[in-house]
Amino acid sequence: MFSEEDMLAIIDNGLRRVILCPNRVVGLLLKAYTFDEVEGNPSEYEEKVACDCCENDAIYFKDSGTEYRVCGGHAMKLAKKNLSPGDWGILS
Repeated sequence: MFSEEDMLAIIDNGLRRVILCPNRVVGLLLKAYTFDEVEGNPSEYEEKVACDCCENDAIYFKDSGTEYRVCGGHAMKLAKKNLSPGDWGILS
């Protein structure tokens, strides 16, 4: 059985924090809608961060209890479970 934390993803861009089901995460990452169109709460972070994989501007992406700092491209790959072995090594 999955807990609620295992099912939901938390995305925080430094301005807003949203909690999404897996379908909404994919829709957001595929740009079916924008981050601003999703209801959220104030961010829990005060500073911008760089992607752990490529140093581009990042978001905080929490999935299955693990938090990652990734850019939009790496967040898409992470959500699709399609990261390269090298990127998985960096995030591990």
